[in-house]
Amino acid sequence: MKSNIRYCTNILIVGFGAAPLATSLLVAMPFFTGMWEMNYIVLSLTFVAYFSAAALVAVRLTSNRYPDCIEMTYAPVCMPLMLTLAVCALCMVVSKGHIGHNVFVALWVSGAAFFPVNFIMAQNQFYAYVFFVPLIYQTAFLLFFARKERRSGYRPALPGRYKTGFFLLVLVFIVIIGRVLFSAP
Repeated sequence: MKSNIRYCTNILIVGFGAAPLATSLLVAMPFFTGMWEMNYIVLSLTFVAYFSAAALVAVRLTSNRYPDCIEMTYAPVCMPLMLTLAVCALCMVVSKGHIGHNVFVALWVSGAAFFPVNFIMAQNQFYAYVFFVPLIYQTAFLLFFARKERRSGYRPALPGRYKTGFFLLVLVFIVIIGRVLFSAP
């Protein structure tokens, strides 16, 4: 039990605390100098590159010793992604699709490690990045983690019913977000 707590703490502090905070600070630095001449595609690709690299490093730094229970192995990795999607879906419903609404402070709180880059993006009215930056990192972390865990030869894969439930829940949140966002006035 003690090793499970240490495992979860390690994943949450290193993987979803220190690594995204350090990357957010690193990525936010050039924007303090007024580097706003980038178009959305270049800016998005920059974020994908930096936060994917940070996720890869964070996965390598996290524990190589997995808990006995396969569900416990993936729970701390999947929960931040589910939290981000759930909070964003709730904020979308409450704000009726207005991304600059004050209710999105809840998204900032749920992704506190991304505060430096999210603050810069919000100050320059790139509100969509407040949602996309944590999503990029958390998705990359999950993919790199699954690859690392599978390569370790640790044990059989996560049962299909868990994968199906996870992807259905992700799909429900994305449909809610998209539906509200694209039907907004």
